[in-house]
Amino acid sequence: MAIGTAGGRQQWVDHTRGICIVLIVMLHSRYAVGDLVAVPLFDAFIELVRPFRLPALFLVSGLFLARLIDRPWPEFLDRRVLHYAYFYALWASLEFAPALATGLLRDGAALATLAADYGALFVDPHGPLWFIYALPFFFVIAKLLRRVPGWVVLPVAALVSMAELQTGWVIGDRIASRYFYFHAGYVAAPMVFAAGRWAAQHPARVLPLLAAWAVVHLLAVTLLSLATDPVGAFALGVAGTAGVLLAGAVLSRTRAADWLAYLGSRSLIVYLAFPLLLIVVRKLLEFSPVPLAGDLRVLLIMAGSMLGALLIHRLVRGTPLRLLFDRPSWAMLRQGDVPPTARTPGAAVKVQPRALD
Repeated sequence: MAIGTAGGRQQWVDHTRGICIVLIVMLHSRYAVGDLVAVPLFDAFIELVRPFRLPALFLVSGLFLARLIDRPWPEFLDRRVLHYAYFYALWASLEFAPALATGLLRDGAALATLAADYGALFVDPHGPLWFIYALPFFFVIAKLLRRVPGWVVLPVAALVSMAELQTGWVIGDRIASRYFYFHAGYVAAPMVFAAGRWAAQHPARVLPLLAAWAVVHLLAVTLLSLATDPVGAFALGVAGTAGVLLAGAVLSRTRAADWLAYLGSRSLIVYLAFPLLLIVVRKLLEFSPVPLAGDLRVLLIMAGSMLGALLIHRLVRGTPLRLLFDRPSWAMLRQGDVPPTARTPGAAVKVQPRALD
């Protein structure tokens, strides 16, 4: 299997992105099960990866920003703001539709309340789609700061992250706590790519490093409870993000992990559709004639929601419903010259949730 690049792409980045999307879907699949059954294995694992789950995703999200950050503002806003705004508005509306229909059936006079709830989605988003909503803010902030040296931005962003601001506006707090990783991905991209290529070429050297990190991380989270301390959590996030990047690079060497790269290259597709599908899969499992253990139930919801998202994308290709994943020309500022990111596997987006890190 080729390593490094293929068709101009960094293959190992797709593996890393795949790891991130699996961890996000895992978290929400666990939330979907609720407290009705015990989920000991997934609960323990989710707590272990909590310090670096979102940091790794945000860092990967900033890796390719240099390709567009110096483009004129209209083109930049189209490709990095309107692009995600379109998908957020569309899929947030689709997710809200069942609640709207159910609410009206229960109480026909509840339209005003439901309309207010719908409007709140565009001010204070919740659920996995909060990442789609927040990502344009990260892009715009990075463009505004592009003339400021990284050695100035990163220490300030690190201090803000460790401050754990609680303003009451979820998106603002998330930006404050995660911007360090996004900007680090942007300014340190050349070093990250070089490290990823090296790791992919020298797995025998990397595996002992990953094993040592895993042991230290396990002890720091379980015995020292560093994840509950702002400084400790930040340190675990930085180290864990490095661990995820190295793991993605090593996994890119084996065919057995090709499915991770496939998921990673289509991360926006999976991220947009899985919230609806995990609800469907959860409901279907309720009709199972065989009692299912909590951990198995979470695993089935994870697999069903990710595979379902990919299946829907495959089914709507070439149909009018392709607008679910391909931004149409009428939703572009510069019609005809902006490639649809969600359609192109090599340009997938990286995303996440609201009440979830």
